[in-house]
Amino acid sequence: MNAVRMMRDVAGLSRSLRLCGVSKRARHRAPKPGSMSPDPEVQSAILDMAPKRPACGARRMAARASGGLRRPVNRRAVRRTFGRPGRSLPARTRKEIARSGRKAPRPDGPDEFWEPGMPYTWCGAGGRCCCSNAIDAFAGQWTAFVLGDGAARRGAVMAVGNAAAAAGPKVPAGPTPRADNGSRYTGRGLRSSAAAPGTTLERICVSTPGQNGRIESLHKALKKEYVRPRESADLQEARRAMQEALGDCNSRRTHSSPGCATPSKLAALRRRQKAGGGPESKRIFGGGRCE
Repeated sequence: MNAVRMMRDVAGLSRSLRLCGVSKRARHRAPKPGSMSPDPEVQSAILDMAPKRPACGARRMAARASGGLRRPVNRRAVRRTFGRPGRSLPARTRKEIARSGRKAPRPDGPDEFWEPGMPYTWCGAGGRCCCSNAIDAFAGQWTAFVLGDGAARRGAVMAVGNAAAAAGPKVPAGPTPRADNGSRYTGRGLRSSAAAPGTTLERICVSTPGQNGRIESLHKALKKEYVRPRESADLQEARRAMQEALGDCNSRRTHSSPGCATPSKLAALRRRQKAGGGPESKRIFGGGRCE
């Protein structure tokens, strides 16, 4: 690179690179004169401290590293250490870390916990559309969806409202939508809709998508089996395809539920079992899982 800098004023940058056998990408990625190489001692101290202090941010970790090494360590060195591939700086509070270690409560029947979610799908001429969904956490039954080309927050509120309307009088006291921490679920719209009598809003912990495993599994199957193999020309055709996918997922698609029951059948059997049960419902819930 020194030879390139010396020849640049005489032969120009492109010709100097060609004569020295250096590509433009190599020159762009070369370390700049003002960049600092990471200190191995500081890196080792920070990486040893990170598992013991998972709630510490960059400022706090730099202060603790300075006390341990007996020399100043700034926040830039901490961020440079965690900026490498495979590492991430902890950004959660102590309360969030404690909550993430606890398992989410499991529902005992249908319409106790709903899991809302919103993947993006391609709608042909409509472009990139957001599909707000709501799924029953007990049986995995896809209860409602709202597909639109904008207003993601309004779609999230409408999906939860449609799920409540679809359940109707079967909804027990206190249904709980369990949402993630996205902006469409932290706004006042969903909070005000969840403030209806007998309805509470719950959020999963940061960086714990497993607490909403049902909706994540639905999004994977939705994209792999229904959205990507079929190209929709416009928004209306995409909505018809989503309606067909909803019926197929709930009534025909094979699930790994007890007795290989579909979500609609599993929810109906659970309601019948709570009401007294029949021979089929006892056999389904007493047997093993679907192979």
